[in-house]
Amino acid sequence: MTTVWRRIHADDSGSIVMALLGIVILTSVVTIGLATVVKGQVQSRHDNAFSQALTGAETGLGAMVAQIKASPTSASFSTLTGTNTTTGASYVTSASLSNSVWTIDSKGTATTQKNTITREVKENVTVSGIYSVPLFGDTQLSMGSGSGVNQYDSGTNGSASNSTCGTLPDTGLLGSGLVATTMCTPTISSTGLAATDGSLTMNSGDLSSFSQVDVDNAAISGYTDPERTGTCVGDATSCASSTVVTSADSLNYPASTRCSSGIGATASAITGSNYLAAGAVYNLVGNLTLNAAVTANITNLASSGITLCFNTSLFVPSLGAAGVTVPWNSYVTSVLPLEYAPRPPSTLTLIDTSTTMGASTIYLGDGLNPETAISAVIYAPDANCVVNGHLDLYGVLVCGSISAPGGVTVHYDKELNATFSEDSVTVSDWREIH
Repeated sequence: MTTVWRRIHADDSGSIVMALLGIVILTSVVTIGLATVVKGQVQSRHDNAFSQALTGAETGLGAMVAQIKASPTSASFSTLTGTNTTTGASYVTSASLSNSVWTIDSKGTATTQKNTITREVKENVTVSGIYSVPLFGDTQLSMGSGSGVNQYDSGTNGSASNSTCGTLPDTGLLGSGLVATTMCTPTISSTGLAATDGSLTMNSGDLSSFSQVDVDNAAISGYTDPERTGTCVGDATSCASSTVVTSADSLNYPASTRCSSGIGATASAITGSNYLAAGAVYNLVGNLTLNAAVTANITNLASSGITLCFNTSLFVPSLGAAGVTVPWNSYVTSVLPLEYAPRPPSTLTLIDTSTTMGASTIYLGDGLNPETAISAVIYAPDANCVVNGHLDLYGVLVCGSISAPGGVTVHYDKELNATFSEDSVTVSDWREIH
């Protein structure tokens, strides 16, 4: 019997080893790849949950801020719980009050297959009197030379003594030898505040006439943010002054609640031919123009005053124009020389009820005389306010925008804070703490 030996070549042996090595490497790559994919999916789920937890916390913040805005005078609010309907993240939100500032704490929670992720944020909400800023233009505050804000106190019955009376050119009243005057200014205690959430234009020579001018809703210094509308433009000296202060927070004014139960009337009927009831609130339809007869009727109401609500346009003629022979809402303080003093601004409240920005226009002055003087609260957070000539306002001017190329001086009566209970709400200081 013959035995046949089969020889295995060394080359074949090496190929098998290499094949086995390749299989091992491929298996390792697949294993590593699979582990990477799994780890990536875990990380992705974690990242999604991390983001969703924040949406939950912010949903709670929004819900609590809405409650505070709806009822700013409340002493407490119940803890809120719920979920973000888009992400499913839950929230628990509470609020505590100290010195008119609500501190809101909101915890948002989201879960993965293995983990629960919680993010906690806090925010401050300040509640202040609706007339705490004497001069405000939401989208624009543009003031020509001679502008300013100062403060005085009319006293509860308007009995404050006068300090100065400005004289105007002869209006022909009672003959050419007797000039008419603006209203006498009560004793000034200090300068006051102006603000805007949009563009500020002012003259640097007027800086000393303000305690501060706030440019709110502005980008943080050194950064650009297209969503922030607050900016100082024009006069570089004004913009660089310490009197002009920027803030990332916006100042928001709600719709006034005073007109909800007003007496319906046609604006053209408010001419003085009808009796304006003391303390009454009128909801007017159509353009409202103040005239001399209205002034006479308002004067007869003593210190009780009226509220005129409108939703289109308001026209306030200048002194000496269109039969207007006295400053608006004033009384005679002396006959020779003829001088007038402002009645408390709270006795005449003019409110724009339109809630669409720019739908209403308020014309202060008509260009027929360089001066318009009125004692009133003008509350029109969505109206365009246009000043022709120079405006002396005793009270408060809150508008959607203010254009006053001839200058605007607001004399703020500190009694307004005690007279009106309506509040504005400012949201600020958002921060994540966990």
